Amino acid sequence: MRIALPADLMERMVRVDNAAEIQVLAWILEGILTLRGETANVGALSWAREILANPDLKMIHITRDIDQAFAIDLMADKTRYRPLQEPDLAIAGRWMDERLIARHGLTITPPMTPIRDAGHVNAILNAAVDVHWEICRDRLSSLDRRETLHLVLGLIEAAHRHRVDDERGARARRVAYTDDPQLGVRRANQRDHAFRTYRVVAEMALCACPMTGGRPPGLSDIDAIAAQVAALVRTAEFSDAAQRNLVKGEFTFLPDGSILPYGGGAEAFMTQYLKACLEESVAIDEERYSDLFDTPQDNTEWVARHQDDLLSSEDEEEGDNGAFEYAVREEIGLAISAIVAIAFALQNIAVGRSSEVTCLRRSELTAAIVALTGRWGNPITSDEFDRFLAAFGLFTRPAWDTPPPGLAPSDIFPWFFERRLSLMTRPLLVLSEEDDPDIMFGVRQIRMGTEYAMLLLEMGIWDKGKLGSAAAKAYIDAEAARRGRAFESKVAAIFAKGGWTPHKSISMTRLGASKKLGEIDVLAVSADGTVWVVVECKWFGAARTPREVAAWMQDFHGRDGDKLHKHLQRCDWIEANSDLVAQRLRLAPPQRILRRLVTTRPVPLAYSNEVPAQTNVRTERQLQAEFGQLPAV
Repeated sequence: MRIALPADLMERMVRVDNAAEIQVLAWILEGILTLRGETANVGALSWAREILANPDLKMIHITRDIDQAFAIDLMADKTRYRPLQEPDLAIAGRWMDERLIARHGLTITPPMTPIRDAGHVNAILNAAVDVHWEICRDRLSSLDRRETLHLVLGLIEAAHRHRVDDERGARARRVAYTDDPQLGVRRANQRDHAFRTYRVVAEMALCACPMTGGRPPGLSDIDAIAAQVAALVRTAEFSDAAQRNLVKGEFTFLPDGSILPYGGGAEAFMTQYLKACLEESVAIDEERYSDLFDTPQDNTEWVARHQDDLLSSEDEEEGDNGAFEYAVREEIGLAISAIVAIAFALQNIAVGRSSEVTCLRRSELTAAIVALTGRWGNPITSDEFDRFLAAFGLFTRPAWDTPPPGLAPSDIFPWFFERRLSLMTRPLLVLSEEDDPDIMFGVRQIRMGTEYAMLLLEMGIWDKGKLGSAAAKAYIDAEAARRGRAFESKVAAIFAKGGWTPHKSISMTRLGASKKLGEIDVLAVSADGTVWVVVECKWFGAARTPREVAAWMQDFHGRDGDKLHKHLQRCDWIEANSDLVAQRLRLAPPQRILRRLVTTRPVPLAYSNEVPAQTNVRTERQLQAEFGQLPAV
């Protein structure tokens, strides 16, 4: 049996509703009934409409996207998604006590004996990190570099594919699994753990595996090494958390020789915070689902629900694109258009070879990029590709744990983020020091890596100490100030949409207070004038490690004149002088004054027991739910 599909079927599929899917399902049912010589009690179209009444449950996700890797997703011989294996994770830390004695000559107490001395705790944990790395290095030293990297990059690509599937199926999963609301969070947590770990395995293998004489790796090799990497990171983060007083620095050795932190280690402090980050990420995927599809302009209900998404905000201050372009050119030596063209060409090369992981000689890759971009009318020269490789290439070196000149251990070790020698920012692996080395990359990692590295600069997240040009450093300073003002405007807009009247950037001296108290970011007044909300706005980037959490928290203890303390002092002063404030701002005196500290995303501040209870931390989305309007889902 053959079904003749209309010529515009794909155009109709690229819509948020299920109209085209309903028709296809009805045709399939009619075809089955025809083959079996049966008749249905209900019309095929009515049956299909009932099955697919909820547009969140799409049969086929056909969307317009510049991600060329979708073509490779259709291949049958892709690497399967593989989370970290529980049996390997369970044994990764066994016999650590014996290894510490044998390799480092440390004095180890008997099992189940508490170890509390800070110096002893630090020495043991640091040595344990070294042991995990030595185990990884020893195993990697027997494996072929090219084949090991090909296998690990395949696992990374599988994690990317899993992520893309989850982004597109987030809303359908919520509808289909209403009895398990944490399913999406668990999947994301498992995938993020595997993704982070496999990246580190690749970075290690680039340096520790021999180019010749090594044996082909098996998945069991990668499973064992990945488990050691996971244990290494967990141990290092426990050490960091203990040294920074985020958790109690106390542990014992179990009878099997593994280390057991009392109170759960760094995970005890980080779990709630990281879970909140994942929950928000999944919620955003659900809200943005409709953005994947064309807007059906004849669907007035859908347009009404999403018209705010379709229109750019007038309140959010635009960044200085010219300054960003100049900063990129000075820092990398390329125009943004050239970086985009090369990254797109690399994906195109991978798709042309039907390969999720591509390995070519440098000369071959250069020639292919020059030819491709030339045909597209945006020619890239070999010199430009050399500069691209210098910026986005991760080069082999004699030892993974030794930084090259000009770089630091914080650019290598995986318990740091925004590392300059990370696959996240350098997605092209240069396998040898030959004049014409093999270069290997994953089809989705090349896009993510280049975009992520550029995003760190565009959003002003890079530490200025890791930048080389004066232009990039100046841009970071300007962007930090701009994004702060833009976030204040965004918070004010949330209140305005909820019917409140927001007042931005009010100097405390204007209200009659001391200059030392600074200024109020936003003061929102209810429609009837009886309630005020004093808001402190804080743009917050991701903090995924105890070091980053501790660095962020040092300004938000709520004491000794830190940033949080000043916010609380401003709130106290306004409460004590509300009549004067009302007079100065020409408002009616309030009956109630609320205080909020609003952040762009979940922050560890909200989960710390040491922060004053009256801080009242909210994310932007939580503020929308409380005072504004959340996007319809």
